[in-house]
Amino acid sequence: MKAFIISITTYLTTLFSCENVDIYAGRYAQVFNPIYNEIGVPVDREWLTSTEWKGLHIKNSIKRKKFKLWKRHKINEFIDFMCISAIEEAKVYPDIPPEIIVAQAILESNYGFSKLCHQSNNYYGHKYWGKNKNAYVVAHDDSPTDRFRKFKSKWWSIRAHSKLLTKKYRHRIKGKPTIEAWCKAFCGGNTVAKSKRFVKAGGQVYATSCYKGVCYGNKIKHLIKRLHLKKLIKKHGKQDNKTKRIRRKMEKQY
Repeated sequence: MKAFIISITTYLTTLFSCENVDIYAGRYAQVFNPIYNEIGVPVDREWLTSTEWKGLHIKNSIKRKKFKLWKRHKINEFIDFMCISAIEEAKVYPDIPPEIIVAQAILESNYGFSKLCHQSNNYYGHKYWGKNKNAYVVAHDDSPTDRFRKFKSKWWSIRAHSKLLTKKYRHRIKGKPTIEAWCKAFCGGNTVAKSKRFVKAGGQVYATSCYKGVCYGNKIKHLIKRLHLKKLIKKHGKQDNKTKRIRRKMEKQY
């Protein structure tokens, strides 16, 4: 019984840690003299600061409740859009589970609310290492001067991500490329300790959070489970024609 209680406590700690830890690129973005509408939504931009995301800019409880409902609606729209996009992308890159495509976009763009994804269509936190000053934007991530790639559209961001995963991480997977295998490939292991050893030995990981706090791969798996992404993708996959119409409509919004 004691062992059971400990395991439940550990699970809940992991669960809420995944919920509360901000790791998306641009999470330190700030706005001076913001203007909001009657429910606390910014009127001159589509992204939210970390403080706004948490609703801390709203003092009135009724107003905060309406803001949360608005945010939930936008989150659901984003998840639907990404599920539809991931289904199409998986047809071109069948080794990448669509759940991975969706979960990483959620984690790296904060459900499409990050400044980075709105200003540069960068939904996966891809950094830029070249010399073209017009090909990147600066956002505070691991350092205040990190450079991130600019993409022509959301589609270009998704396709660039598929190519990156295929080129850099697919070879680490032996056997069937399952969700578990991909999460392990991102971090060089399925725990923070294993990721640390992997990096110490010269390996590269997808995100520094692989070896800090809750392992990045575990965050991905948690999102897939908590948001029932497998069921959502299966549902959208059965509505292929309707799915394409929804995607075209939503492309105009995100």
